[in-house]
Amino acid sequence: YTLDGVSLYAKTHLLNQQDIIFDMLFIDVQGAELEVIKGATQLLNEFKYIYTEIGSGEGYKNAVSFVELQNFLKYWNFELQAVDIDKMGWGNALFVNTSIIKR
Repeated sequence: YTLDGVSLYAKTHLLNQQDIIFDMLFIDVQGAELEVIKGATQLLNEFKYIYTEIGSGEGYKNAVSFVELQNFLKYWNFELQAVDIDKMGWGNALFVNTSIIKR
């Protein structure tokens, strides 16, 4: 299942409201963050914020690197707002949708 599919199902069957907007995505999926985001391309324009785990891409098999993730999100108008990385190269990042949140 993709995040777009789960969202559509929830809005139509569980929440009974098509007009619900999800405005923040919180992701911590052990290096598969980009795959989750790719499964949410219909939702990306709804999100004001994406808060995600980040890393060098070397910690898990097929893990996305921080640079890859940042480049993909930039295409969708998400700008890095804050980042916290430890000495091992792991951390979290907050991205802001600049098409919704103006600086």
